[in-house]
Amino acid sequence: MNEVGGAVSALTDMFGRTVKNLRISVTDRCNLRCHYCMPNLKIKFMDKSRLLTFEEIYRIARIFVKLGVETIRLTGGEPLVRNDVLTLVRMLNDLRDLGLKKLKMTTNGMLLEKFAYTLAENGINQINISLDTLNAEKFKRITQLGDFDTVFAGIMAALDTKMKVKINAVAIRGFNDSEIFDFIKFSAKYNVTVRFIELMPFSGNFWDRDRFISKAELLQRIQQKYDVVPLPQEDPSQTSTVYKVEPIGGKIGFIASVTESFCSTCNRLRLTAEGFLRPCLHSSIEVSLRDHLRNGATDEQLIDIIREIVMKKPQAHEDFLHPLYVKPQKDRPMIKIGG
Repeated sequence: MNEVGGAVSALTDMFGRTVKNLRISVTDRCNLRCHYCMPNLKIKFMDKSRLLTFEEIYRIARIFVKLGVETIRLTGGEPLVRNDVLTLVRMLNDLRDLGLKKLKMTTNGMLLEKFAYTLAENGINQINISLDTLNAEKFKRITQLGDFDTVFAGIMAALDTKMKVKINAVAIRGFNDSEIFDFIKFSAKYNVTVRFIELMPFSGNFWDRDRFISKAELLQRIQQKYDVVPLPQEDPSQTSTVYKVEPIGGKIGFIASVTESFCSTCNRLRLTAEGFLRPCLHSSIEVSLRDHLRNGATDEQLIDIIREIVMKKPQAHEDFLHPLYVKPQKDRPMIKIGG
């Protein structure tokens, strides 16, 4: 039956993948302007009336948990710039009684020192912090508005909590690929996993093949200096491959979305800040749950809409390195989708 209060079948797509992970963007606003995400300093943000309210987010999240979603990640924009976001964290944490197992957040770290302890106290299990360089001047350049020392203080605050902390660095040739050993030392010193993300193309960002650097090339460079030992996956849908670096003891991971697609095990859906449900980060397919909510849709009707969009989840994204691949021009930029 499709009734949220009763037994429901899992959200399984036409390729046999069962949705267990929902990424919710709570805002398109951000206090940084990273070139690969939101390069335009004059970008126009959404009117607040278009954003999902906390009550609307909670209702949608509750339906998804009833349908088998076990992990929710809050993203943005920058989620911590949304007013009273801790209220939403508390609301979502109550869904553990219905089957939610993990509540996570991705942040740029600029406000993390202020919020780290209360995030941990109110249910955030894991926090991913975007940090593309350990050089303060380069950090300012890539983010346009950022301060490295502020983010570093946020990382230290997060490490003092019970949250699992991961550092995400988008690998960009000619910008930060010379820092891989610095990141490894950082990982070893602070006992935190650093993950290198292959640069992905989005509408409006600066992606091109000259800036792209693959997992294979980075790993080969590291192996010239250190031994790397593959670590077991935490779950089958894990997006990263993680290694322990010996003898230094750091942990590094790679999210190789471009060269080693993990589409076959993808169990994620994305909800944009204005309420569009997307089955794939790199597909323009989407449906407005917000409009259905505000037009009086019942939970049963929302479930039918969700199942329909799940069945449209593509088998895989395009080969971004194919000679004939053309970067999307009219889809949402990354900031409008949610990380």
